[in-house]
Amino acid sequence: MIRGGIVLRLDMHGVYWRDFGAVVPWHDIARVKFGSLGEESWYEVSLADQRTFRMDVSALSIDSERLSNLFANYLPAAKQEGF
Repeated sequence: MIRGGIVLRLDMHGVYWRDFGAVVPWHDIARVKFGSLGEESWYEVSLADQRTFRMDVSALSIDSERLSNLFANYLPAAKQEGF
């Protein structure tokens, strides 16, 4: 699992991670799960090829409401957990 806010951008096309050369399209995302413990909160993103990434909410430059809206608009409800 890759942990941390290594996300450059999220938009209507998908998620841009710093260590990837290209966007990860929304249709390649198998599941997004929200988690929290104390003051920490994160989104765990599982891709179709079994890779899993954890995006720390505090390290993202996008506010959590807008991020939740992106997930709600571009991911089917079946792929979202804990929202």
